[in-house]
Amino acid sequence: MTPVPVSVTVKELSVAPPPAWFQPLLSYWEQKRAGDRLPARADIDPVDLKSLLGWLSLVDVRPTGQRFQLRLLGSAHPPRAFGPRHGQDISAMQPEAYRDAVTAQYETALARRAPTLHENVLSFGSYRFRYQRIALPLAKDHVTPDMLMVASLLDPAEHGRFFAAYEQATSGRA
Repeated sequence: MTPVPVSVTVKELSVAPPPAWFQPLLSYWEQKRAGDRLPARADIDPVDLKSLLGWLSLVDVRPTGQRFQLRLLGSAHPPRAFGPRHGQDISAMQPEAYRDAVTAQYETALARRAPTLHENVLSFGSYRFRYQRIALPLAKDHVTPDMLMVASLLDPAEHGRFFAAYEQATSGRA
């Protein structure tokens, strides 16, 4: 399989205030933290986030090696080839430029110990996919992040068209 060159444009957005769709999640996260202490996964009750559950993902963070392992991918996320599945590290995610952008965004949230919000635009040929993602750090010890709670706002049809074209272009180059 020969990778297809994909352009990835990333823009960091402000979380003060975030776009309206992310506001309930960010407010919930803020309520669960105590001062500068991060909320733990145990502090998050899925029942409280019922309307967002399908769009939420949990990503385990390891200190070394394959750093980001997808624990849970929200059920509303359209399935796609080249994407991580439950229990898999994101290191195999394709396109490579996209994986690198996601990794950098996750690292930023961890380093800041604060939510980060990004708009990502992927494109190749005449295909384009645009979406927004918020990453919220969680920490068992309330200090050192060991998990990210991630939510994405995307158009499933646009997502499907882009990744179907990417998969076809990639398999056509094999």
